[in-house]
Amino acid sequence: IVHREIQRLNVLIGDLLDYANPRRLQLVDFDLGVMVEETLQVARGEQAFAAIHMALAVDRPLPLHADAAKLRQLLWNLLRNAADAAAQGGRHVHVDAHRTFDATTLIVSDDGPGIPADQLARIFDPFFTTKKHGTGLGLATCHAIVAEHGGHIDVDSEPRRGTQMIVTLPRKRRG
Repeated sequence: IVHREIQRLNVLIGDLLDYANPRRLQLVDFDLGVMVEETLQVARGEQAFAAIHMALAVDRPLPLHADAAKLRQLLWNLLRNAADAAAQGGRHVHVDAHRTFDATTLIVSDDGPGIPADQLARIFDPFFTTKKHGTGLGLATCHAIVAEHGGHIDVDSEPRRGTQMIVTLPRKRRG
């Protein structure tokens, strides 16, 4: 019990620090496709993802000038949420990363129960959660990371049909 509570508190404190005191952007050139593949490989080794089937479709190469560590955190948070939802549904998570002329898009989809319409407007609010052990900071942090990069995050969700989190980042940073 003590070990489990220590882990829970570590997650809570980490989420709170990431949200309340974010570090400055450290922009580098990297391949988002490689980062997505590596993050999924790590997730497949985690117990929380053991019962989830994860698939991906990524453009390669997928060059991006952004903060790789923050985008890895963004993807990890989205994967965690998708895996939690998928565990209540069909147990599938799919990650898609591709580029268009002026943007890079990252989509994390699950086949979970979906998000009720009355909760959609609040999911990015700090401390809003429907999870028994959630902090309510994961999606708030995702929203902040995407905004820092000049992008936007959209949600497509229907009850009993799953959820898509769609992150769009400009290929060239504005300002």
